[in-house]
Amino acid sequence: MFSLPVFVGLDYHQKVIQVCVMDQNRKILANQSVGNDPAAVLHVVAPFGANVHATIEASTGAAEFAEQLINKTH
Repeated sequence: MFSLPVFVGLDYHQKVIQVCVMDQNRKILANQSVGNDPAAVLHVVAPFGANVHATIEASTGAAEFAEQLINKTH
């Protein structure tokens, strides 16, 4: 099945993550704050398909969070 890409930006904080999902035309599809939990991020992103390109802010704890997020998707 063909799936258009979405682009996800994660603004990492110790207690919350700001999740912004955009399509290839830069239209914002979702932009919300969720708890610092990979499942909460996936709940926001999953409705837009599996062709996801994501980036996360580089800060203390962000790399560990990104690893947890990757492990939940594989």
